[in-house]
Amino acid sequence: MVDLDRLSIIQQAEEGDSSVCFKLNYFFSKGAEGFPSNYKMATYYIDKLKNSSDYKIPLIRFMTLCQEGDCERAFSNYDKAIIAYTAALDTMVSHLSFKEWDFKFLQQLSELSWMNNCS
Repeated sequence: MVDLDRLSIIQQAEEGDSSVCFKLNYFFSKGAEGFPSNYKMATYYIDKLKNSSDYKIPLIRFMTLCQEGDCERAFSNYDKAIIAYTAALDTMVSHLSFKEWDFKFLQQLSELSWMNNCS
């Protein structure tokens, strides 16, 4: 399962904090769930998400799909689901505490392979 520490580390790396690269490389080398195999691939994938025209979606739609447990199916593929998740997470961090978040979708994401969607 993906945890908050790992999400936080990826977010810090995305924002240009070079001090977290060592932590990310440690997780990658351990084959941690929810991570691609290396930092370069992670940054590539984050850039791919940020540049997508589908990145901004209505938060309420996403939250409803999370509650129903149908995110990947509803968004038709993993790429669209992770884009929706990322957009919703960005909005959530601004307005809610993590304790208020439903982590069901986070668990779904951790069961899928990032590497299959980075090629």
